[in-house]
Amino acid sequence: MSEIAVSKDQLNVRFDDALVHVDALDTTLAGVPDAPDGGIASELIGFAMAAALDAAGTTADGYRALIAVAKDVLEDFSSNEQRAVEELADLKSAVQDES
Repeated sequence: MSEIAVSKDQLNVRFDDALVHVDALDTTLAGVPDAPDGGIASELIGFAMAAALDAAGTTADGYRALIAVAKDVLEDFSSNEQRAVEELADLKSAVQDES
């Protein structure tokens, strides 16, 4: 079985890269124009657009929250290497038991 290794620096680079994409999504969403005049359907078009933009914004916030939690866990593990070794050994044992 392969060994599990965690590099704080490499993961932080990946997290920062992901945040660039999340920020780009937010910028794009901010630039979405108001719904065009669709006659009788204008209200429904506006409602659908607002719901879609809200859902996309919630997704971006979810990624930010997940990255923040992962960074905190990574910081905790790197400051307490022995605990990290024990946690990863337990994970490895659980994975081996499942296979």
